Amino acid sequence: MKFNIKKTAARILAATILTMAAVPVLADTVYPGANSNFTLQYGSGSTSCNSSRTNYFISGNAYNSNCYLGVEIYNPAGRAAYGYNEIGTYAGAIYRPGLSLNCTFKANSALKSR
Repeated sequence: MKFNIKKTAARILAATILTMAAVPVLADTVYPGANSNFTLQYGSGSTSCNSSRTNYFISGNAYNSNCYLGVEIYNPAGRAAYGYNEIGTYAGAIYRPGLSLNCTFKANSALKSR
């Protein structure tokens, strides 16, 4: 087996760059009910669902720009909508299936590292 120093150096450099990226370290997750408020370690928010179960909305704010907040809406088939605070503190997701469905909500927060 031949040893290629250029390929090995390129792989080490790529791995180093990838590990330097900002990666959130998950702190907590909640599954709030419809039309409720939620509080996480690094953010808070609320959910809403109309009475006919055809409009779902979840939103929240991370406590500051060093915190990550992710929000998701799931329908019976899986994740239907999601959002996160890429820039700033706001995260939101809306799902309008157009027919009555039972959907669930999920929110998580983390402290952004590096």
